[in-house]
Amino acid sequence: MRYDKEKMCYVKSASLRSEFREKRLLALKRDGYKCVKCGATENLHVHHIIALSKDGTNDLGNLVTLCPSCHAEEHKNDKEYRIMIKAHYFTKKQNTIQNG
Repeated sequence: MRYDKEKMCYVKSASLRSEFREKRLLALKRDGYKCVKCGATENLHVHHIIALSKDGTNDLGNLVTLCPSCHAEEHKNDKEYRIMIKAHYFTKKQNTIQNG
């Protein structure tokens, strides 16, 4: 997913997703499959230090492994992230309702 400044929203890009998947695995391995802030090893996320919406890249040097709590802390003041989380929660809730 990348942030489209003209549309002012996130859009999916197959090449960016594919590139990120590869780099994500490299970041996890580099960071020893643990959160670099607290050392947690469950449900790890790979965080963009400079967000794609702020012209960040999927380069390994711009990626860091974080647990969900530390990742949320990184984004606590980030409006775009809160919108994405709400959209994810809504989609997940809708899928649960539909699938009973």
